[in-house]
Amino acid sequence: MFDFFCEESCSEVPVNHDKFGLTDVKDSKLPAFSTVSDKEDWYATVINKSKSTIQFTGIDHNEYFKDLFKSESKCDGLLYYKDDKTKTVIFVELKSGLNTVKWVYKAKLQLLNTIEKFIKCHNISNFSERKAYASNSIDINTPVVRQNDIEDFLELGFDFYVKPEIVM
Repeated sequence: MFDFFCEESCSEVPVNHDKFGLTDVKDSKLPAFSTVSDKEDWYATVINKSKSTIQFTGIDHNEYFKDLFKSESKCDGLLYYKDDKTKTVIFVELKSGLNTVKWVYKAKLQLLNTIEKFIKCHNISNFSERKAYASNSIDINTPVVRQNDIEDFLELGFDFYVKPEIVM
């Protein structure tokens, strides 16, 4: 059984900045990561109103998750409060492209697949907030999310958002 929160899965140190970015190096074999520099390279912005300690764990291209997903699609990462792992869990898919229908659909599939694996490894009723975000560094205008997309996530117990800001 995989633990999405174990130290071995963490690809970086937690942060407590009031605002930081999430980015993904295109065509790289490195996991997505959080950063406070190079704002123009951010795919998503995390607003940390309480300045809590937040852990971002890159999932895609993370060796820890290789056997769990094999060659299946997966989202870019996971955000949670380091000191209270069961308070909030947020899955994030980072995209870079202008074809709204295509990128949102692909992000949705990656997020759903990752969440389904997560549910097999963790009891989601232990988490008070469960969210999934799709964000795009180029197409920053929030597209209208279709009702059936929202319902696909609700069936798994998650809220789904397509926007560049993640408020924690």
